[in-house]
Amino acid sequence: MMKLKSLLAWADKSANSMARATGRAVVACSDEWSSDSYLSRNQDRMSALARSFPALDYIVHGPHRLTPVPCAEVRTTANTESAPAETASDDALASSRRLFLRKATEYAKEPTNRPAFFSQIKRGKGLGLEIGPLHAPICSRPEFNVRYIDAFSTEELKRRHASNPDVPTGKIVDVDYVWSGEPYGQLTSERFDFVVSSHNIEHVPCLISFLRSVESCMKPNAELFLAIPDKRYCFDYYKSESTIDEVLEAFADQRARPTPRQVVRHTLLQTHNDSGRHWRGDHGIPDCLNGPDRGEQGLELLRAFASDNVYHDTHCWIFTPGSFAEIMEFFHDQKLVRLKLTSLFPTEPNSHEFYAVLTLAARNP
Repeated sequence: MMKLKSLLAWADKSANSMARATGRAVVACSDEWSSDSYLSRNQDRMSALARSFPALDYIVHGPHRLTPVPCAEVRTTANTESAPAETASDDALASSRRLFLRKATEYAKEPTNRPAFFSQIKRGKGLGLEIGPLHAPICSRPEFNVRYIDAFSTEELKRRHASNPDVPTGKIVDVDYVWSGEPYGQLTSERFDFVVSSHNIEHVPCLISFLRSVESCMKPNAELFLAIPDKRYCFDYYKSESTIDEVLEAFADQRARPTPRQVVRHTLLQTHNDSGRHWRGDHGIPDCLNGPDRGEQGLELLRAFASDNVYHDTHCWIFTPGSFAEIMEFFHDQKLVRLKLTSLFPTEPNSHEFYAVLTLAARNP
């Protein structure tokens, strides 16, 4: 009798254990595990350093069922007060799709605004080059010893903007160098201590070729100062971030103008450009949903693109601070460019742009 009771107790205990195990398995297979949920569940067991848990690409729902983790550009730690100080500036760079982002603590800064960022360029910094300043140069003469470069001459710029109320033609700068596709270092024999580019890099058809062109006119240890639109807070909201394979494809093709896809994407996925609304979560709707004829307009644009041989200016590259950092790290690590990301200032609340400084490494002897 005792043996039977013991056997029944063992069976009952085993059944309870199996039930508990099954319950845990059901929870594990149905619960949405992400980096943030892991941190919140285990924060009391983790050291401050361990709280820098890697962002996950997929949520496991059970055998062979994966769901992409929603991309969260801003990652918070489980306890920011006790987290290492150097991780705080990395918050705006983290994303579930980052693959190559490894050294953000070396260059990530606190968010800043345009005047504060460009105030780093001091008046005695040396000879500078500003790309496409039009009527609003960041570095004005004679305060700065600076040259201006553009794809059009001063006269042509004035003609093109004669009917544009947003561009006072009387303030258009005197262009020193008219660029026609050659590397900057071939266009001018001058070498520059700093280069300034505001909302230009996203327009270039080939990112690597552009950076190499800028490198060719820079002195060793010179700096490239960039202002770049953040897709999350401008009219690029509904467009996908550019990826490493896309920029490599453009370089392999030696692309000299935007692709049909990039031009049509701009036409169909454009939304409003009010950064304050974007920060409040109001992203509007993409233009493709503003009427039943939008698809046909896109097709017409494709047909025209194939035959008109006109340069259609558009945003070729779509960035967030994290995606830009990832691409630049890959470029430098793979020795595709000599410019290295040395400072990155994430987007300030209620604004639409972030800032970066790239430094030209000296050539190895």
